[in-house]
Amino acid sequence: MVHLRRSIGLAGTSTGRTSNSIRNVYNNEIITNPDGARNYTFLQSQACVQRMRHCRRPPNPDTIEELAGILNEQNIAYASTLQHPPSRFFQQLFEAEGETVELVFFNLDAIEKYRNELLSFTNGCLLTFHVLFHNVSFPMVYALTSKMTQATYESFFHIVLRILPLNYAQLTIVTDYERGLMNAMRSIFNESNLQGCWFHFCQAVIRYCRRTLNSVFHLFQNSPEANRVLRMVLALLHLPAEVHPECQFTVAEGFNTIIEYANGIEEISERLQGFLIGYIQQFWFNQIGATCISVFGSDIRTNNYLESFHSTLLSQLGRHPNIWDYMPRLLSIENQYYIEMDQARRNLTIKNNTTRVRRAETSSKIKHYIQLLNEEQDMLMFLRRAGHTMDGYNERQLGPRPLEL
Repeated sequence: MVHLRRSIGLAGTSTGRTSNSIRNVYNNEIITNPDGARNYTFLQSQACVQRMRHCRRPPNPDTIEELAGILNEQNIAYASTLQHPPSRFFQQLFEAEGETVELVFFNLDAIEKYRNELLSFTNGCLLTFHVLFHNVSFPMVYALTSKMTQATYESFFHIVLRILPLNYAQLTIVTDYERGLMNAMRSIFNESNLQGCWFHFCQAVIRYCRRTLNSVFHLFQNSPEANRVLRMVLALLHLPAEVHPECQFTVAEGFNTIIEYANGIEEISERLQGFLIGYIQQFWFNQIGATCISVFGSDIRTNNYLESFHSTLLSQLGRHPNIWDYMPRLLSIENQYYIEMDQARRNLTIKNNTTRVRRAETSSKIKHYIQLLNEEQDMLMFLRRAGHTMDGYNERQLGPRPLEL
């Protein structure tokens, strides 16, 4: 029993293992110490490891500055990576509008190692900056922040610009439509192309339709013509904001075609005015801008690469963890992506290819539809064809497509 208790204590309190649940530690150790488990229960080990972890933790900080002060040489294990040899992970404090708002973390060894291989990136209190490498998204810079404002984003992106060796003039940034985030990116990455996430656009449009006061959700569910209008609106973003050598038509021309189509159907024309003019035109075109929302010619149309990362954060960090549980778990996540990035560099498959294959198929269809548009000069037919690329999502949100009589 003594050997089992010691091995559980060591496994449960080492910095690289504190992200594991005590149950997992206990189950692993009793495999190699079955005799000790006869008189040493999980509840006993749980109480013991919890006491040991509590005694070894630094005091809980009240502010960002206090946390930075604690992450010094005395507590270096909480501020260093899990690689051998370790490198510094916590790097610096930084300010926004004269106030300390964030701690910045990054693995400089990893950045130096892949300096010539990073391709492009996509974008709570944990702010992360990702690069796309071999069709996999990897977090490279982290910030633990007390504020999510434009000034905070700008301060964070200044650091990213300084330490990440990317070709920013040829970079496409895929982001959601948070105003402060987009403004900060335009300000700091002024050489890069800012592209809104197509999925976030579709999601925002559907959410608008669901609002009771807008009274169009049931119309889209029950009217085949109105449902077609919605699908065509979602397909608009496949057109360029301006005339392009590979496409003679623009988003604005596509929108005018939708307006003409809706106005020609008495049953829906008046009911869709608020949606088409008051929302799509006034908000998306006039405020956000066609240049930002267009995904024409882009194979990476969404920032859904981050979904798996967010899932990893939720499953490994948990909800509202203690800061000294949080830091080892974050180090464990950083180590996971460090190892996987090296595996990707050696052309090992680390992610399921299903999403990539599906995205390539959609890109091929859209490219073909654009070619037909140039040949046939039929915008309405293009929008109807391209609108079907979102049929699965639309049916999940609206239900089965209404049948035409």
